[in-house]
Amino acid sequence: MEEPKDKLAKWAGFQWLKATDGEYHWFDANNDIVSPTDEEGNVIWDMNALFKWLVPKLVSGDLYIELYITAEDTAVAIKRATSTVSFVCQPNPALALCLAISKLIDRGG
Repeated sequence: MEEPKDKLAKWAGFQWLKATDGEYHWFDANNDIVSPTDEEGNVIWDMNALFKWLVPKLVSGDLYIELYITAEDTAVAIKRATSTVSFVCQPNPALALCLAISKLIDRGG
């Protein structure tokens, strides 16, 4: 089963490829090695990475994001003009966004 972070990275357009140094790295669309990754090559998604790589792809089409924030939870709704295509409620805002995008991917989005 594919790791959720890897699924998000592939959806954002990254590829896991062998570099000239013989090691595997995540590459962006320009064939540049991208960060952030840990020493095992797992993508580390913090809020900066989410907004840099995932959100522009998410909102480049007909989708938009709604955030509902309370003291206990963050709810993320990914919507089209007439319907909600993904909804997640989670205490961690970054995780809520990742899970909502992951649901969208699973639904073919």
